[in-house]
Amino acid sequence: MGPAIKRILFCIWATSICVFNAKAAEANSASAKTTNSLDPDFKRFVAEKRELVKWLGEKHGDTVPQMVWDFFDYVQQGDFVRRQIYINRIDAGSARKNRNPWLPMSLWSPILEVHGSYEQFRTWNGQLLHRFGSEIIGDIPAGSIYFGGTDVGRFNRLDIEHFA
Repeated sequence: MGPAIKRILFCIWATSICVFNAKAAEANSASAKTTNSLDPDFKRFVAEKRELVKWLGEKHGDTVPQMVWDFFDYVQQGDFVRRQIYINRIDAGSARKNRNPWLPMSLWSPILEVHGSYEQFRTWNGQLLHRFGSEIIGDIPAGSIYFGGTDVGRFNRLDIEHFA
């Protein structure tokens, strides 16, 4: 392959990278706008889980690390990037991944539920997510135990008050 062809191919490659980056930035900007307007039911769910973490910490005499409160703040702000960074750090500090954990295991479950639910909200259409949840839960007889076998089955917790 001659030098002229190599230059042309390089220019085509560089141009495609620039176009791709511009499209990615555009998509990230649009994504940031949509995640900042979180579903009211999801906001309520996050607030309830935040209170549960506080209660669990008090019940078990565990200090809730500031990183956990920051995680909840970023979720409530719809900050996908920081939420992801913090859930990774929290997970790394849990007994699941660390022999000397700084996160009490009593706090892990509600944190994971918020993380998983947020992931579902980012990947699903909000109306379809509500419909999926209400139709599944609507078919469960009172007093039953539901085992969600998929991420959306496990983490779509918006209609959980149906069980109350």
